[in-house]
Amino acid sequence: MPEIILNLISNALFRLEVNIRLLVLLAAIGAGGIGYEFENSFSLLEYHRAFSALIIVKVLVFSIEGLSSYCRNKLKNRIVLK
Repeated sequence: MPEIILNLISNALFRLEVNIRLLVLLAAIGAGGIGYEFENSFSLLEYHRAFSALIIVKVLVFSIEGLSSYCRNKLKNRIVLK
């Protein structure tokens, strides 16, 4: 059972990362959110707003990746120690 838990949590965290990235892409084509702000800022030539939206997306993606890596390592160490 512990082997399955590590794979299950790893897969769930990976899906979270993918969903965050897809959220930005969907928003850019009209679903709203930060991607909409990014696309709208470019169309209005407000590059400072577009750059801010890009930084927010990057920070969000890197934060999710860091959290996912941290959780995987903690779980892996916990399972190995048992």
